[in-house]
Amino acid sequence: MGRRTKENSIDWELVEKEYRLGQFSLRQIAAQFNIQPSAISRKVKKEGWVQDKSEAVKILSDNQLILSNTHKATEKATPTKVDIEVAATARTNKVLDHRADILRSRNLLMLLIGELEVTTGNLELFQKLGELMYTIEGESTEAQQAAQAKRIEVFNRIISTPSRIDSFKKAVDTLEKLVNLEGVELHSELTHLAI
Repeated sequence: MGRRTKENSIDWELVEKEYRLGQFSLRQIAAQFNIQPSAISRKVKKEGWVQDKSEAVKILSDNQLILSNTHKATEKATPTKVDIEVAATARTNKVLDHRADILRSRNLLMLLIGELEVTTGNLELFQKLGELMYTIEGESTEAQQAAQAKRIEVFNRIISTPSRIDSFKKAVDTLEKLVNLEGVELHSELTHLAI
């Protein structure tokens, strides 16, 4: 393989395209373009080429094989590039919506945990607030006093240690679910980046 001239220069864009499709080995691509496999390897490393379309080719091929096995594949039954792009756009929008929902939920959860932290750190102030909120000025009837006692009891139950612990446990469970959802979305994204 001697020196190249302008007439027989390497079309690196076509070489990259074949490499990205991932259907042939470096030796096969090199033979196709009459170059050394090491030249392709150097170009791959230098420019960071990735065989990012091999999975898409495999999936489309699998779909075509399935169609050909079940019935004669017709043009109408075979997804076009536009069909695939529409489906990909719909999936992308769905993933982005899920991400936004997860982020919103995480932010809300962090606010709720912050409120729980403030309540726990200032329990005496909240108890005093409860007493002030339900103080009846002047003479009160027995019914008013009973209602006041009930309100104070409910308020104290809300800010009680078991109630705060229960709220914290629920927040932690929710956070764990959100982290798992984030992981599922990330895994899904990473899995499909290769396509």
